[in-house]
Amino acid sequence: MLLRKKYCQWGCVLFLCSQGLGNTDVAFEATFHPSTIHLGERTTWMVTAKNVIVRQVNFPQPRVDNLRLKYESGTFNTQIINGISQQSTLWRFSAFPQSAGTFQIPEINIDVQGQTYTIPSSTLTVLPADARMQQNTAGTSTPIFLHLEHKMPNTWYLGQSCPMEIQLLIADDVRGQLTNLPQKNGDTFATTHLTDAPEKTYKSIQGTNYQCISWATLVTPLKSGPQTLSFNLDLMIEQPSVLNPRLDDEDDNDLLSFFNHSFSSVFSQPKALTVDTAPLKVVVQPLPTPQPQPFHQAIGYFQLASPRIEEKEAIQDEPITFHVTLQGSGNFERIQEPTLIFDAGEWRTYLPKSNFEPSDRLGFTGKMHYEYLIVPLKSGEIELPLVHFCYFDTTTQSYVHLKKAYPFKLNVKPPIKASQAQTLPREVKTSPEPSIPLFGKIILQNIRWENPQWLWQRTNFYLLQWILVLISLGLSFMGIRYHRRTYNKAYQLKMQHKILYKKTERALKQAFNARDVSAFYSCAYKIVSLTILLKCKRQNITVNEIDDLVTQLANLGIQLPNEQLQYLQSLEQKYRQSQFGQFNDEQCPDSLQDLKDLLRAIK
Repeated sequence: MLLRKKYCQWGCVLFLCSQGLGNTDVAFEATFHPSTIHLGERTTWMVTAKNVIVRQVNFPQPRVDNLRLKYESGTFNTQIINGISQQSTLWRFSAFPQSAGTFQIPEINIDVQGQTYTIPSSTLTVLPADARMQQNTAGTSTPIFLHLEHKMPNTWYLGQSCPMEIQLLIADDVRGQLTNLPQKNGDTFATTHLTDAPEKTYKSIQGTNYQCISWATLVTPLKSGPQTLSFNLDLMIEQPSVLNPRLDDEDDNDLLSFFNHSFSSVFSQPKALTVDTAPLKVVVQPLPTPQPQPFHQAIGYFQLASPRIEEKEAIQDEPITFHVTLQGSGNFERIQEPTLIFDAGEWRTYLPKSNFEPSDRLGFTGKMHYEYLIVPLKSGEIELPLVHFCYFDTTTQSYVHLKKAYPFKLNVKPPIKASQAQTLPREVKTSPEPSIPLFGKIILQNIRWENPQWLWQRTNFYLLQWILVLISLGLSFMGIRYHRRTYNKAYQLKMQHKILYKKTERALKQAFNARDVSAFYSCAYKIVSLTILLKCKRQNITVNEIDDLVTQLANLGIQLPNEQLQYLQSLEQKYRQSQFGQFNDEQCPDSLQDLKDLLRAIK
């Protein structure tokens, strides 16, 4: 669409919920947040308009040397206090400094509702790049390189997990396309699965601006001795010298936008490139010997909570659940379950069920829950099994034994005995039936005659009657529904709205599952509009007739809490942005609960 122009990145269309009734003094504020950063980091320039209803504003583009500004989003807020409406509008711009120093955006005059207002000046202080980043990437001036960020322990033991971050740094003037995820060289280390949605940051190294794409993983050595760890990544790139000039109105809001551009020059040939991390040379130490028995293959730092049970008393030979919780940081994916120490004449145990509750995205820290089934073999006051867990502490470089016991004894009742079987009565000898000769007399008094039964006296008569009644009611309901669908125009329109509502609801769920931001906010806006239509019971309007959802709710007299009102305004604003392709790193929400609460409040 032709609407994706440069002025659309600097302008935003904002619709406020209602006309303000309170203070009408218009005031503008401008500030950087944060106002002091290091070179290679980015900040946000925020412009706030207070006590004004802004329908449309085209910002003049500020021109500051070595400072690049990029429009991100526009939001607005409405608060009603004691019946007085207080409104404000906020515009956000990402700022990317190209050098260290002090940058000042001068005053800007804008026209709002036929009047001219002044946005005050704002100042940004940029310090030199962080010394740690310069040390980690010293000597790198290439446009593309792969870097391994880690906090390597002083001594790395066999089987010990270490969090690492694989960083791909791409210069701003380089375009290309990923052909795969980073691959590990060699088989002496094991790594966890890399996510398909890496994180994106910006860095400046030796005066060159880079976009940094990072993947997090856990690395575990599988062999002891001197080892080398490295990763590689395959790309298809174009050289900057043969690229067509990049237009300012291109969309760079996607996480991997510099990989998604097609090769624009027909005179340049795409080049296959493989980048490798600098080899990380380490010496992997084997675990100290002799290893204690049992050793649960855990390396790191762990704590064992006191075991617990739900039952206050038990019955002999009937199982109960024994809960054990292990927490800490280390190689949770390789540890063995804790050992239960008990008297074989008192308890019988079974292998536990385990459930891991991570505290970070890599699963390096968290809690492991175990559920043991234990069966008491005798009655009386007996002690529960003792929990024993042994791990290797990398800080003290020694084996640590953890033992926890249930603080109380358990009262075990005797088993429930089966009732004694009733003794059978003595056998009663029955006299043999008299034999009847083959052609003897038939005695009629020994024949039992049956009385005739009427229809209603039969067993299944009433069940059949109920089935016929239900069939009659179902046919009557179908006939009435058919008549309404055929001849009732109002009912037909209502059903069309409901069908459209269900289709939109399914499309919304599909967009949410697929993380399609544009389709999600489009469907969310339509489903809110349909909810308002069904609430109004207006039969001669369509979805396109509702232009401002907040105004429509105000006309209907529907009062919403401030949080839901702000969410509705944000939803409408993001839908407008999706029509103009102005999403900037926007993501789908993690939950549909806010939208469900809004629809429930409107209904």
